[in-house]
Amino acid sequence: QTPRKMAGWNAPPRLQKHLSALIFFQCASAFIHLPFHPISTPSSLRIAPQARPGPRILRAAAAGARSEAWKPLPIEVEKPPASTAIIGGGPAGLTTAIMLAQRGWSGITVYDKRAAPPPADSDVWGDAERSYNLGLSARGQGALKDLGVSEQIISRATAVTGKRSWSPGNLESKNGTLSLSVAKSGYKTLVMQRDRLQASLLDVLSSRYSHSVDVVFNTECASVALNGEGVTIGMRATQFTPKNLTDPLERMRSSTTIVGNVEKRQVDLVVGADGGRSAVCDFMETESSGKIQVKRFEDENKRVYKTITLDPPDSEPRNLSYGVRTEQELIIESLPTHQDKQIAVLLFRPDDQRVLSIKTEAQAKAFFTEFFPMLVAYIREESYSFFASQAVSLLPVFKHCGATLHLSNSTVLVGDSIHAVKPYFGLGANSALEDTIVLRRALDASPGDRATAFRAYSKERGPDAVAIVEMSQKMDRPGTAGFLSFILPLIVDSTFKKYLPGLFTGTTTSSLQNPGRRPSELVMRKRFERVAQLLIISTLVAASLYASAAVLKVLSAAFGGPVTAFLSSSTDATIAFLVGAAKFLRYGAVAA
Repeated sequence: QTPRKMAGWNAPPRLQKHLSALIFFQCASAFIHLPFHPISTPSSLRIAPQARPGPRILRAAAAGARSEAWKPLPIEVEKPPASTAIIGGGPAGLTTAIMLAQRGWSGITVYDKRAAPPPADSDVWGDAERSYNLGLSARGQGALKDLGVSEQIISRATAVTGKRSWSPGNLESKNGTLSLSVAKSGYKTLVMQRDRLQASLLDVLSSRYSHSVDVVFNTECASVALNGEGVTIGMRATQFTPKNLTDPLERMRSSTTIVGNVEKRQVDLVVGADGGRSAVCDFMETESSGKIQVKRFEDENKRVYKTITLDPPDSEPRNLSYGVRTEQELIIESLPTHQDKQIAVLLFRPDDQRVLSIKTEAQAKAFFTEFFPMLVAYIREESYSFFASQAVSLLPVFKHCGATLHLSNSTVLVGDSIHAVKPYFGLGANSALEDTIVLRRALDASPGDRATAFRAYSKERGPDAVAIVEMSQKMDRPGTAGFLSFILPLIVDSTFKKYLPGLFTGTTTSSLQNPGRRPSELVMRKRFERVAQLLIISTLVAASLYASAAVLKVLSAAFGGPVTAFLSSSTDATIAFLVGAAKFLRYGAVAA
């Protein structure tokens, strides 16, 4: 009778009946000590969809509550592993640790082969030598919000307000071309140093989940082996090598030195978040008997980079990004920091002696004065000294692991280990953060069965990882191939989006930033759009060819005498060619 007595609310009779049965069942469960799920259910303890009690089940349970043969409803309870090792302490590894700790897991250890970063609130983050900048798009921001850590990140990040750019057409201009950013879909790109993002996530772990998660630095994974009881990992101590000050190319080799012996440890679950050169991924590829097929792309457009700090004057608008492209294949991309400074990345070919030969502060200043005069006013003397002594850094190589991202219920991959890309299009870190949310959804759907959850994760995220890498790789091709696979589609997509916005999605780069669209779905959508664009363009060209043929016929009929004799020698052949080309375009487009 309780629903009828609730003040100010008259429930429908059918709902009253169901609520009455539910309340009676709860009371009966309490008296005979039966476990019953509360209405508010945490993700770690959830009734399976097929076991949710309907009205008939509730009535039957209430009628037989005092029967000894009655059994509680099947409840799917998550059984976290006793020990979990996350290999890799970057953004992907740390967000995975946070997500698992939120589920009530414990015994989680994160291993990072590098040293711990400075505190997130340190005043050293304005220096270019700390680390490169990351741009957090809607995908990355959404993932951090879903994890409940966005406030800690946003307070230390910078929102980009616009871009000042120079290209071969306006390199002599002092101010370049200024374009202000407009918030799209309710967000602006946030920028922060990669290591500062790592430090901020470490703050979250230490303040909220220190009882569940340990983080161990200067330790790398040397081996992984499956056994009947779980996974045996071999860990060894490392020491990060400081930047070499004499040979710039020395930095291209390994940045860590092994200083300890391999120590074996038995764990129930290994999460591979150890980047593009993932030891966990290599092990899984070997042990999977062909199920995991890693594809490594040859770098067709090799570039390396060095960084330098820019210090714009107070008169310059705050939080702008800068971009300079020269005719000599030298590129600078610069992003702001929270300290009103800029971290600029100079991209150049690995054999470019104009950069590799720089050894002194004076040589560095002369280089920037010659090739980047518009930025000289933003560079301090000590920054030239740092640039000259700084070693060269490598960009990642395109790589994906195919559509399978797990091995049984004991190993799973996230981050760059499944989709290593160059950081040109904002897909690296943002996609890595998104991996954590996809893995959480899979665990939510099968809380009592880790193997099923990992299969669901691979099924959803595997095709997306492949699409992310393959689309990025095509957009990075040099020369004619790059024009046909990136520049030309950029122009065509922008044009069709402008005149037919309801039919076309726009450029691939902008569509990839949309968190509501899966990358694998975008690949299929773009294929259909290419066919539609071909049909439209071929139809217009065919129509113009038919029109040209008709005009020639009219001219041929309008002129007589010697004019007709002159035109007749070529008119018939021209008309036949135009009509044939039009038919070829029309039928070819339909066939495509």
